[in-house]
Amino acid sequence: MATPSPSPRDVGGLVRRIQQFGSATEQLFSRLYGTLSLRHAQEKRGQARHELEKRNRRLRRLLRQRGMRLERLEAILNNISEGIILQDLNGSVIETNAAAREIIGTDRNLWNSEIVRLFTNFSHVQQLSSELTPLDQPRRLMVANRLVNAQVVAIADSHGQRVGTLIILRPDTADDSIHKVKASLVEHISHELRTPLTPLRLASEMLTAAPADAPPNRRMLELLSRNVDILERMVNEMIDIAAMSSGILTMQTQAVLLEDMVMDLYDEYKEDIAEAHHEIQILFKDADRLIVQADPKYLRWALSNVLKNSIQYTEPNGRIYVRVGVLNSDPPHVFIEVEDTGVGISPDDQPHVFDLFFRGKPRGKNGKLIDPRGLGQGLYVARSVAEAHGGSLRLRSEVGKGSQFRFLLPLYQQPALMAD
Repeated sequence: MATPSPSPRDVGGLVRRIQQFGSATEQLFSRLYGTLSLRHAQEKRGQARHELEKRNRRLRRLLRQRGMRLERLEAILNNISEGIILQDLNGSVIETNAAAREIIGTDRNLWNSEIVRLFTNFSHVQQLSSELTPLDQPRRLMVANRLVNAQVVAIADSHGQRVGTLIILRPDTADDSIHKVKASLVEHISHELRTPLTPLRLASEMLTAAPADAPPNRRMLELLSRNVDILERMVNEMIDIAAMSSGILTMQTQAVLLEDMVMDLYDEYKEDIAEAHHEIQILFKDADRLIVQADPKYLRWALSNVLKNSIQYTEPNGRIYVRVGVLNSDPPHVFIEVEDTGVGISPDDQPHVFDLFFRGKPRGKNGKLIDPRGLGQGLYVARSVAEAHGGSLRLRSEVGKGSQFRFLLPLYQQPALMAD
């Protein structure tokens, strides 16, 4: 029996139901896909927000650390006895330290003084050969009815383009010799500060200019940290030198093994020795008895200054000898000798080499002046430390043949050795 054919109406209804089902299915999958896409987008935004919050927390932490270091640097500047006035390219005062404010008094005194003309006299200088360049010799000016010595120093970026002006002030003294010493000290301090201050300024400006949500520039932060440490070390050394000059230096003594200390110093300076093509010989005698009662920090500082002098004032391919032993005197002492084949010290300079901030004029075989960086405090520190430990530091030198520095320190008498 034949199956009856469906009517056109039935076929049309079936097609409509199929279309409706397909449309509903399409809407269902579209909603499902939209929900999944929305959830995925929300998850990505959540992850991005979480990463941004982590970066922001880290940046805030690093900026806090940077702020603390800058506060320490500001405190250091405020403890410098010389007045510091920092100006921008337009002559506007950016910063003055405590010493400058004490010297000048009010802002009105500054603008009514000849200090303002110091800036205008050299405002045309724009291209410089170094980051800190003195533009004039120190000159005496009248500020608030008192004499002040002032010197203008131009500040440049790494390309030699001038970015500001530094004016260094100090009260005038009647003693001309003191005036000359201070002038020389300011000149050498400016020279020493050149290395750490310029990268500090550049790194600080780059960090300040960066967007708030930018990831921290670790390289700039490390640069800041490293150069602030250099400044802090320099200032701490100056504080220790001031304590030595006042006779109030406090020592924390303990038994010190000189063999270990000398070898540590060799490890510290062996690259400098190799770079200068020097040969060094180190000899210990009675090594097991080379013990002194000393403050290891200051004793190392003293020995370091003497060894560094030998390296700097010995021309290439020279020789340095370090000898350490026991001198059977009464009471027994330990001697530490640092001898070199350097340029030597002239008879005129020898009486002054242990004076604070004295810098002689040693010359090489070619007659050229040898002028390594430094403030001239090394040998003063070395002798002061030796004497603070109940010892001494002696010099023997001949021009063109070399120098020998000899420390004498009391031998540490251990109870067992004393009983024997």
